[in-house]
Amino acid sequence: MELSLNDMVVFKHQKTLAPINLEFSNKEINVILGPSGSGKTQLLRTIAGLQQPYRGNILLDGINIKNTPVRKRSVAFVYQEFINYSHLSAYDNIAVPLRQKLKLPQEEIESRVHEVADILKISDYLEARPNEMSGGQQQRLAFARALAQKPKLLLLDDPFANLDFQLKQHLRQFLRKSSRECIVIYASSNAEDSLALSARTTVIDQYQTVQQGHAREVTQFPSHLSVAKFSSEPAFNILEGQKTGKFFVSIKGFKLDLGHKGDLIPEGPCYLGISPDRIHRAESLDSPSGKVEFVEPSGHLNQVTLSTEENEVIVLRVSQLEEIRVGSKLHYAIDLDSLFFYSANGQLILAPQENDSYG
Repeated sequence: MELSLNDMVVFKHQKTLAPINLEFSNKEINVILGPSGSGKTQLLRTIAGLQQPYRGNILLDGINIKNTPVRKRSVAFVYQEFINYSHLSAYDNIAVPLRQKLKLPQEEIESRVHEVADILKISDYLEARPNEMSGGQQQRLAFARALAQKPKLLLLDDPFANLDFQLKQHLRQFLRKSSRECIVIYASSNAEDSLALSARTTVIDQYQTVQQGHAREVTQFPSHLSVAKFSSEPAFNILEGQKTGKFFVSIKGFKLDLGHKGDLIPEGPCYLGISPDRIHRAESLDSPSGKVEFVEPSGHLNQVTLSTEENEVIVLRVSQLEEIRVGSKLHYAIDLDSLFFYSANGQLILAPQENDSYG
């Protein structure tokens, strides 16, 4: 199955911006990643038929569904805030679209309801009403109602935001299986979701596509400043400043000798980006240093936040076996081969070679 958005403009006020051209398939999970207000939800609503695009076409397996009424589209939608019918049992919540939209015979409805309830582990709650179920059970109920329709398009608007870790794990496994049967498009503001799902990822900002690729590529090799600021994982250190001679000098006065990299970067205003994993604790007292402000667990590492003499904030990650105290001085070294540079308008100037720096 294939879904194509061709030259699509979501809103009239967006017409001065580049139109959206995207391809989605059921070969893998598709994630649309972007900050709040970037247009993720509106894009999903347009695909679902809940609103009309200002311009462009929506092709599902080659057929233009732009003007197809929402009730006639093979689409199911799951929201961040689970929406269930409070006056109906869980069974009837799942059955509603099967009766009203698909008009299936009762025998088929019975089969589908019990099938999805079993998959999502809510079989014991089919007679309960939503207010008698936990938040996690209600979200699984919303997933069950969507899955029971066997849609060609399963649209998910940040549905994991309020769920605990174990339930997220279970639903991610469910999504991986579902993506073989339908096109799954998952909108999220959390880069960790994209990585956990090993998804094909599209980053959007202000209704514009700024980067596409596999989750690892997008989160570790951001091709635009907006992606580096929002979607890098772990979150990049971003310093604003300018390239002067062989130095990068931040607007606060932090100075970094770029060595051989200096010849590759044009003079003038720019942004420097570096992953916390590419800044290391240094033994040499000649290395730059900062005051330890915070030490926070980050997986099997500790994330250490430093403040420099120029009041720049530098974040690095170190082994949890290393003893680091808040308020102490810590010397660090920046891997020059892992630096990203972006122009004043956010365009990528220089990026590390993947095999050399991140292999």
